[in-house]
Amino acid sequence: MQKITDGAVAASEQLEKTSIGQVDKCDMFAGNDEFGRAGEAFLKEIQKEEQIVSRNSEYGGEKKTRKVFEKLWEGPEDLRKLCVNYGTEKMTTDDKNALWVVIAAGISFIESTCDASESLKQTNGRNYGAPNGTAHGLVQLHLNDEAKYTSSSAILQLLPDLSADQVAARRCRNGDSKNPERTMTCAAKMLNLQLLRSSVNDDRGQLFSSNWSYWSSLKARGREGSHNGYKKTKGLPPAQYIMKNICENKACGNDIPKCMQIAKQITNAPTRLATTSAKKVRVASSRSAK
Repeated sequence: MQKITDGAVAASEQLEKTSIGQVDKCDMFAGNDEFGRAGEAFLKEIQKEEQIVSRNSEYGGEKKTRKVFEKLWEGPEDLRKLCVNYGTEKMTTDDKNALWVVIAAGISFIESTCDASESLKQTNGRNYGAPNGTAHGLVQLHLNDEAKYTSSSAILQLLPDLSADQVAARRCRNGDSKNPERTMTCAAKMLNLQLLRSSVNDDRGQLFSSNWSYWSSLKARGREGSHNGYKKTKGLPPAQYIMKNICENKACGNDIPKCMQIAKQITNAPTRLATTSAKKVRVASSRSAK
């Protein structure tokens, strides 16, 4: 796949206006009007496509193309509330590229200050970021145990019709946290699985999910975040800081004060327990793909 340039200028300009842009290492996502290696890897992953065979063809199946991470690209339910143009013709591919890189950079900024070498080890039985091991890399994944985040069984429970190759395309690999590109590729896979799981409650799933998100920076009711998240986000809860960046995205076309009120509502909403069966998850997933 060729180098992605569409949306790079907008992403760079927005990040430069935030505290994220004050950290040189965050140029790994976008800076100087270009996508960095981590940002580009994330975008390439969420835009990957695969062929499927439609069962509705009377001639034994018609081949079609779909995005591997279609839920992520289509936009979670809460993201669409925070970005009113998402899912409309007003939001171009360039605009989506820029927005998703800003979101990915925000997660990395809160989790590791965009430091690919950052490690957090369990010490004296107390560790708020890496229970039972070492969290490492741009988004603080468990070192050499990254494959567990996207197990074959979890994927097949939600998408039982996938082939072995299609399952493999959705899985992280052990060691992903050691390399920035592989880290963000894994992050995309984790986010898409999160959206599938959280679609129990909303057809399109939730980006800011206290039930399903691995990262405290995406937990709607998260109050700390890794590495003193509050200091980095100027007093805002980490998830609300990322929501603020979404609200301020020009392409979203938001009334910013109104959007920030929605962000507060999402942050303060009571946690909904996911009690629906996997079968209902699959039904919700199939509806959103139509």
